[in-house]
Amino acid sequence: MRIQKTAAIAILTLLLIAGLAWQFSPDAHVVVNDHEIGGLFGFSLLAGGLGIGVLATVFALACTGLVIAGVSALMVVVAGLVVASLFISLLPLALPFLLLAGIVYLIARPSRRTA
Repeated sequence: MRIQKTAAIAILTLLLIAGLAWQFSPDAHVVVNDHEIGGLFGFSLLAGGLGIGVLATVFALACTGLVIAGVSALMVVVAGLVVASLFISLLPLALPFLLLAGIVYLIARPSRRTA
């Protein structure tokens, strides 16, 4: 429902802009093969060209957003791999400390025997 409402507002806004453009520029015309096309048909061609330009811009921005999202996901994966490889490479240095911590934990934990 919300998408329909947004689409309706967008279409009404475009129609309002087109109406104001027609009102303030009545001599709008399009030149096709060295012939000027004016009036309602010329304005319709002009509005159609602007609409195609807007759609092309939206499509280009959507594609750009998808590319940026894909690259950012790839960078997150690469950063995770770098952290994991750093952890694995430092594991031999930390192994004595981990063994010591495990032994201290086993000695210091309370007994589970009940009397």
